[in-house]
Amino acid sequence: MKFFKWINDYFFSVKLNVDIDLNGEWEGFFKYSQYAHHLLQQRQFDFTLTLTEENGDIAGNFIEEIIEGEVDDQIPCYGLIKGRKIEFHKIYNSCYVFREDGKVYKEITYSPPLVKHYGHYYPNEEKFFGDWSMKYEIEDKRYYVSGYWEMSKRG
Repeated sequence: MKFFKWINDYFFSVKLNVDIDLNGEWEGFFKYSQYAHHLLQQRQFDFTLTLTEENGDIAGNFIEEIIEGEVDDQIPCYGLIKGRKIEFHKIYNSCYVFREDGKVYKEITYSPPLVKHYGHYYPNEEKFFGDWSMKYEIEDKRYYVSGYWEMSKRG
């Protein structure tokens, strides 16, 4: 157990000569893994993320490009950045389901999904790359989906 604490402490204490200004607009996309529903596989969903950062704490709002449907205009997110590592959670107000007709529908649920994003900044490419995962429940059935994301600063 001490080994894992040491690794965690070391990782978060590494000082890199990388100054990342998170404040402002970021553009990116996310994809679902190969294990997702076939309608979601190999699709790229674009997003814009407006972020503010203060002392390593980050907050912002996503605007996602969804084909057609009922997705909220802005989806809040909260998290932190240490060195080149970023972690944030996107909090949907409702649960959304991508149906066979290619549209997104709102599902009634008592626990809207929380999407966890983890990633690293790569200064040579001036981008974040990472993974995301989401657990949610609809009609007493539990689901888990995950995928890949990347983003770069607009402008």
